[in-house]
Amino acid sequence: MAEPYDDPAEQFFFLQGQLAEAWESAKESLLAEWIESRPGCRPPGWWMFDAPLVDPNLEFDTSFTRGRGTLAPLLRRRLLLPGESDAAFLKRLGLLQRGEEERIPAEAFEPVAMEE
Repeated sequence: MAEPYDDPAEQFFFLQGQLAEAWESAKESLLAEWIESRPGCRPPGWWMFDAPLVDPNLEFDTSFTRGRGTLAPLLRRRLLLPGESDAAFLKRLGLLQRGEEERIPAEAFEPVAMEE
């Protein structure tokens, strides 16, 4: 008889559920601290669970997850326009908090090199 979560995909989605619960319970304070110290970007939990899906037709290939970390980097690459920085994405969608934009260095809005 198979042990629970012998399948890496099942284990992944179980762990993602636990992460989602942890994020939900702590996100308010984590986001406030993160934005205070890193204006113009968001923590991995935000990218995984709260980032708006700009294109609701996006489909995410989760096959990469077997042994390779979380969905946050994949989501960030799929949500941002090519070369768009986190700060530019947040500004474009009106997601910067009051007073945050003034604390973001100008270079944070410049295009970024594409990862291959």
